[in-house]
Amino acid sequence: MSLSDLLFLAVRYCKKRFFESLLIVLAIGLGVGVIVTVLALFNGVRLQQEDFLQQPNYRTIRVTAMEDIMQAFANTDNPLISIPQITWEERPQFILEDLEMLKQVFPDSHVFAQQTGAYPLDTGAGTVQPASSAMMNMNREDTIPAILTTAEYFSFMNLRVNDGSLFSDTDVEQATAVVVLGAGLAERLYGQDDPVGQTLRLAGDDRPYYVLGVLAPTTALATDGSSARELNNQAYLPITAAPRRSFGRGVGTSAATTHLVGITEMRIGLPIDVPLATVLREVRDYAGLTYGDVAAVYAPFEDLQAQQQRFVFMGIIIFLFASIGLLIAAVNILTLMLARILRRTRNIGLSRALGADQRGIFMQFLVEAGVLGLAGSVLGITISYGGVQLVSALLEEPLSHSLLVQLAGVGVALTVTFIFGIYPPYQGARIRPVDALRVE
Repeated sequence: MSLSDLLFLAVRYCKKRFFESLLIVLAIGLGVGVIVTVLALFNGVRLQQEDFLQQPNYRTIRVTAMEDIMQAFANTDNPLISIPQITWEERPQFILEDLEMLKQVFPDSHVFAQQTGAYPLDTGAGTVQPASSAMMNMNREDTIPAILTTAEYFSFMNLRVNDGSLFSDTDVEQATAVVVLGAGLAERLYGQDDPVGQTLRLAGDDRPYYVLGVLAPTTALATDGSSARELNNQAYLPITAAPRRSFGRGVGTSAATTHLVGITEMRIGLPIDVPLATVLREVRDYAGLTYGDVAAVYAPFEDLQAQQQRFVFMGIIIFLFASIGLLIAAVNILTLMLARILRRTRNIGLSRALGADQRGIFMQFLVEAGVLGLAGSVLGITISYGGVQLVSALLEEPLSHSLLVQLAGVGVALTVTFIFGIYPPYQGARIRPVDALRVE
């Protein structure tokens, strides 16, 4: 018989035994639906990680002075640890030579310092506020948010100027009072006027800051997770020319070294093709040998991996339960097909007596099992759409219900169906006509 004839007979007999066929289809559909949903979860985690690892925040490794209060909390397993109350000036700090040493050890990376602050503009009164106390003023019209950094920051963030130029390593070394403005901040401060060449004065600082350039608008996320909109509304200053300078003690380097500045954190930005975990181990080894317990190393991508591993673990548990359900459905297919063969023994014998061969009988029952498996797979894909939406809402994470995931679910269902559906047709094909016709 042709394939179309086999399909016609399979569908007709499934209709004849509609209720038991429906139960098998539902069991397969539920198993496939859950499996496809879990595969979508795994695929979503994979795509999310790939997307996040393109962002600068997750490609940055931070070497932080351990007595930085927030970082001390982040690097301890004991939530009740006693952290000494120290002033800004007393905190251990890195110096520019520490950055240079780090660049030599990791030459293929971007090594820079980055701190944030918010400073009021000079309106004739007021004093400069450090970042720790000025954050409440971030949205005030007379206050500008600032990133205090080094020249390497711009290349890592792929920031370019629309007008003017960026500050250089020389500007950082010489603590030159210059500033580069984000596109949004430049428009806010100067409107349609050209900011380049003008001066910017901050309250409490007698130095005028020369505007070197204006950045082109960016869509990147900052290395501290700030949005592109925030980057476009920042002022960028050499960290050595901060309105409030902190001359603390150096970490691991002589306090007599020149260009001593208040750097509490060094950052290593990695290119996309660099293995993050490998470099992180190397940075921890370097920091341990150079600074001992005074410095801590932190990488945001580790938090990302930990969160995704929780998703994957939960998905594996659900996958196991779904697999058990699908296995039960497959066993039901096995018993159903065996029962159908027993009920149709005389028909099989008659078909054999009229000239049907073993291969034809085998294919007839195998196609019947395949029809049940295919119907269950289609139902499962339909169910999985709702499952994906439900899991997305519960986890608050977008999941990918891609064609590849759907095909994988159908493939699993058909594979299990055919594996458990081969034995009954094999048994049916072995029935001898003389034995079958004797059955009453």
